Amino acid sequence: LDMGSSIAFFTKLSAKHSRKELITFYFFYTIVVFSLLLFFLFFIQQFGFVELAFPQIPHEYIFLGLVFGFLTWLTQIFIKISDAYALTVSVELIKLGHKAVSLLLLLAFISLSFFDVEKYFLYHYLSLGSFLIVLVWLYRKKGIFKDKTAFSIKNPKSVLKEFVTYCSPLVSYNLLGLIVGFFDIWLLQKYGGAEQTGFYGLAFSLAAMCFLFTSAMTPIITREFSKSYEHKDLQTMQKLFYRYIPMLYSVAAFFSLFIMVQSNNVLSIFTDEKFQGAEIVLMVMALYPIHQTYGQLSGSIFYATGDTKKMRNISFFTQPLGLLLSFLLIYVFDFGAVGLAIKMVIIQLLGTNIQLYFNAKLLDLDLKYFLWHQIYSIIFSMFR
Repeated sequence: LDMGSSIAFFTKLSAKHSRKELITFYFFYTIVVFSLLLFFLFFIQQFGFVELAFPQIPHEYIFLGLVFGFLTWLTQIFIKISDAYALTVSVELIKLGHKAVSLLLLLAFISLSFFDVEKYFLYHYLSLGSFLIVLVWLYRKKGIFKDKTAFSIKNPKSVLKEFVTYCSPLVSYNLLGLIVGFFDIWLLQKYGGAEQTGFYGLAFSLAAMCFLFTSAMTPIITREFSKSYEHKDLQTMQKLFYRYIPMLYSVAAFFSLFIMVQSNNVLSIFTDEKFQGAEIVLMVMALYPIHQTYGQLSGSIFYATGDTKKMRNISFFTQPLGLLLSFLLIYVFDFGAVGLAIKMVIIQLLGTNIQLYFNAKLLDLDLKYFLWHQIYSIIFSMFR
């Protein structure tokens, strides 16, 4: 239900810091989204659709997961505010200290045998809630949240129209992605069982470690693209693309291939023997962050230029294809979590290169150079 609105919020705030009414508007939007989700869960519970939508999952965990998901989303929005106001370094230092404290709290929970699924959610509530409080303190100190008059929305209809124009193509884009993503997990849970779903979730989380090395750069590059496009400076955007995209792609490729080759050892470090069956899933899923990096960075061009219709049109081609692949690999061929991992890698590879084609046309890039770079970076990393 974000529907790309957080990207619109970030790009518009990055382009013009004085528009604090955007923060007020988006705060109300988050409340509306949370209320809609809460209403939806109560509705399916009252009419007995919970087991159909969430097979084998206790009802209370669904509501606990809703609050956890909302706090996670809210945290991401607050981080976008810091990136828009160029407070990235300060917030990253706070994140580092906060993670260290959170880790100590987690170890305390485990050592006291005070840990089950409910306590796991409670731990995240404490962690995310405290992080949000620290960010509010930082924003007040930096003067972002001090001027109350700047937060008033003089023309709410105009702001709403602005968001609708930007996000309307992304509504169908994100809705389709939501449906396909939910269908993938539902299909895997239904025909692969909870064990296969657990293997996939673990592999996805471990593979995402590769993206940590490049994800910090994504909002900064998006901010620079937004500023450059605001002044119609396509030449600077071209230089940024040539400078950063291949470099960060190479970094992601190196760490992804390392995890793929060392998948058994990685699982031994983070899990026990119950998850050794996830080795092949992790080997395949480790390839996903390579082009996820491309998707995030190359896709930021579409968001910075406001050309969200192309994002939607690309999705309308790749997502139905992904739906077909999920059905074949999970249901027909019964590959379970490995099948879903294969599907994710194939669709990511296809979608990001279609994005690259359109970006090459916009910025007058050498498409052959970027395609060849994708290949030889992987070959070089394999032999390293």
